[in-house]
Amino acid sequence: MHQLRLASLALAGAVALSACADDPTRPAAPGAEPGLSTLAAPEGGTQVVVFASRAIPADFAARIAALGGTVEQALAPIGVAFVSGLDAAGREALGADASISFVEEDRVLPLVEPTATQEIADAEPLSAAEPGKATYHYLQWHLRQIGAPRAWAAGKLGSPGVTVGIIDTGLDYTHKDLAGLVDVGRSRSFLPTEDAVVQRYLPAGTHPMFDLQGHGTHVGSTVASNGIIAAGVTSRVKLVGLKVCRSGIAGLTTAGCPASATFAALMYAADNGVDVVNLSVGGLFTRSTSGGYEETVNRVFEYVKERKLTVVVSAGNDNVDLDNNLLPVAVIGDNGVATGETRLVRYPSLYATYCNSPHTICVSATGPASATNSQRGPWFDIDSKAGYSNYGRSAISVAAPGGTGAGMVWAACPTRRVVRTSAAGVTPATYAGTVDSYCLSFPTGKSGTSMAAPHVTALAALMVEQHGKSPERVSLAIKKSADDLGERGTDPVYGKGRINVARALGL
Repeated sequence: MHQLRLASLALAGAVALSACADDPTRPAAPGAEPGLSTLAAPEGGTQVVVFASRAIPADFAARIAALGGTVEQALAPIGVAFVSGLDAAGREALGADASISFVEEDRVLPLVEPTATQEIADAEPLSAAEPGKATYHYLQWHLRQIGAPRAWAAGKLGSPGVTVGIIDTGLDYTHKDLAGLVDVGRSRSFLPTEDAVVQRYLPAGTHPMFDLQGHGTHVGSTVASNGIIAAGVTSRVKLVGLKVCRSGIAGLTTAGCPASATFAALMYAADNGVDVVNLSVGGLFTRSTSGGYEETVNRVFEYVKERKLTVVVSAGNDNVDLDNNLLPVAVIGDNGVATGETRLVRYPSLYATYCNSPHTICVSATGPASATNSQRGPWFDIDSKAGYSNYGRSAISVAAPGGTGAGMVWAACPTRRVVRTSAAGVTPATYAGTVDSYCLSFPTGKSGTSMAAPHVTALAALMVEQHGKSPERVSLAIKKSADDLGERGTDPVYGKGRINVARALGL
């Protein structure tokens, strides 16, 4: 009798990333076809505490300290806190408190480490007014597909008066393509362990939100770029780096994006004048029996909506039918070896964070089905569903280019990285490492719904410029102007369609 086994999923009441589906490659070699992401276990040792009153008592920190714990994050306006250091008795005592509705484990979203890349040739600075002249724009089929060059030709380059928060691994604000576009003063890191790495290894004065992993820089420079090495959808929109994802560099820190940091960043953005945020993290977990995590998600997203923050999220990379909670699984033979066959299995309690979260624009990924040359084209069936992309009529708002092995999404990567040089300890104090130059003058290619979302985020920034700070108007403008693909109307793969920047701008 054949067995069914999740191809690369572990449903343990957990969350997975919807980050890039495969590692970056340099232009000399195309990347591999993306595969399924992995569902991870909840964050060990940290609990989310949800108060019934949507307020945190003034003596809460003292009460947690008396139980042997520490308050790691307090989201006072919505009555949620994250605590660590409690033993089983402490957690039980907390759960027995009549003022507290839920005590559950925090969740963490794992990140895929990028591979090393090589320098090619130094690029001469070009004008941000002509993004199409970027050195490696010829790679960027994805920007041409959504009509971005038509917008540039019409002078629609975005406004520095519109701010986009990149909730991710941080930003390399020193990169040529990002220099001057990042509001460093409003940028923040929500990860003290990662801050220690930046402080020790990077030059004095480096902002803690500096990107040590690459994901955030790639996402951010897709939204806005100076157009020196690679173009972005816009070139004048202001970015704010909000670091919530640990890099996990060579074991120095544990890779992943704790929900506590992500929620804090969302509320910070809402409270500090950010107009749009890109959330290219998210994933799947089985619903908790108590519902505390889902209640926290709802409170956070209601809070940011009230403050007119538009939130764009990636749909996830598991090729899951989000309408019916159907996951592809591998068929395992009697000998314990995969047969190569897959089947769809229903998980009724599945929850997609943050695609099932309220008031979000959820983005699926498209990409070329084939190409004569993956870097120079021509590319064929460019609007095909990317094989990894989640889908579902009830979940997907719009689609955007996320890339495939036949054509990846190209954007900037960090100029510096920390490299381990010995097998010494792995705390910031004992880690033996060095900093080397990395991505100085070439882009990297990635694919995933993480790469699709920032195309929509950039369009949302352009719509804020046109329609004002209104999530409802911004979302409607994006959907109404999309190219209606697949089934007429709302389609399971494309939602309202694949975005069209030029049409949204009336061009």
